[in-house]
Amino acid sequence: MDITVVAGNITENDADTIAVPLAQGVRTLAGDTGAADQALGGVIKQMLDDDLIAGKAGETTVLPVPFSARRRIKAKRVVVYGVGERGKLTANGLRDRLGNLARSLRSMNAGNVAISLGETPSGVAAEEAAQAAAEGVVLGLYRFDKHHTRAADKPAYTLGNVAFVESSTRRAAQTRRGVEAGVIVAEGVNFMRDLANEPANLMTPTIIANRAQQMASEVGLECRIIERAEAERLKMGSYLSVAAGSIQPPKFIVLTYNGARTKGRYIGLVGKGITFDTGGISLKPGAGMEAMKGDMSGAASVLGAIYAIARLKLPVNVMAVAPCTENMPSGSATKPGDVVYAMDGTAIEVINTDAEGRLVLADGLC
Repeated sequence: MDITVVAGNITENDADTIAVPLAQGVRTLAGDTGAADQALGGVIKQMLDDDLIAGKAGETTVLPVPFSARRRIKAKRVVVYGVGERGKLTANGLRDRLGNLARSLRSMNAGNVAISLGETPSGVAAEEAAQAAAEGVVLGLYRFDKHHTRAADKPAYTLGNVAFVESSTRRAAQTRRGVEAGVIVAEGVNFMRDLANEPANLMTPTIIANRAQQMASEVGLECRIIERAEAERLKMGSYLSVAAGSIQPPKFIVLTYNGARTKGRYIGLVGKGITFDTGGISLKPGAGMEAMKGDMSGAASVLGAIYAIARLKLPVNVMAVAPCTENMPSGSATKPGDVVYAMDGTAIEVINTDAEGRLVLADGLC
């Protein structure tokens, strides 16, 4: 799916489906919604007057374009999407509305789509609104179904290309900048989602380190993987105490982005990377333990963040640190009451081995 921005009249767009906004409380249709209504012979206004549509947040109404209107509008259908109360829409709200719209469009097999954003939310710059809208579309369409082998578990349809339509080339240029940024941010989030959603056997510390190296190569980041032997030389005793019970080798990931003109100081992002957390010797209850594959979401988040930062070419220096390991019980695992030492020499008594997050983050912050 490609997301583009074009200038022109939305009713003249060649898309299979056009989507126009409607705010709750509006009685007079204007802009692209008014143009679509006029092309359809006033059907949107009639439905509004008859209280068949209201513009409520999340509301979507599908209107097939009759043959008699095909000279005035090229699309096969018009979708009116509600944005909520007039004057109260925010950037976050717009993101939510566009996510809901994108899912609705996919479910109806809408093909290629042209979308009007309508009025910019009060107090929100045009670029910011466009960024939120693009984020909504990309995030809203996300699904993690790569391991589903039954066709019934996969979406029946996919969405074609999406074009945001603006009335002028000046406004289109502003929207385009926002959309480009929004797509990058959303793809960074989805990169993180993909990492966090994988089962633990397919997202070990080694695998996440390999993904980090591949991503770093793609976007021009410096990547350093600190292996167990080097971590021992660096005296990362707090971090290594968590890894002691697992046969999976720990991987301490460091990604560096140099975007500022001067070297200066770095913004530090540190994320917990426990690829599976049993609690260790202080074992968690079995019920729900499968969800502990997600205990590396902090690491996934900082990897996704620096991925987006690099693609956006932000003028800052950033270092992302992801100490990754499993927390497993075994004969070699850290025991309650053990004393371990962090990189800075601080002694830590481990009372409960299920407090592993602060142990890996201690050396991550050092």
